[in-house]
Amino acid sequence: MQVNCAFAVTSPSSDEQASAINNEGSAMTTTNEIADKIANEQGLTKAQGKAIVEAVFAEITASAISGAETSIPGLESSR
Repeated sequence: MQVNCAFAVTSPSSDEQASAINNEGSAMTTTNEIADKIANEQGLTKAQGKAIVEAVFAEITASAISGAETSIPGLESSR
């Protein structure tokens, strides 16, 4: 299935996560890093943070697949 949007949503493999550059100014941030940051900042468990991130990306993906306009501040709009 191909999604026609300005950004692709994928879940990185363990190898991709392990090889991701995660220092300040990095070119890549993994979903686990986003989930960990949300969990830490909101006083949640890592599992809760990951569930939030997965739910957000699932909604973005569903919106893009359906052809609905998807607009997220800081990211390009897609249709």
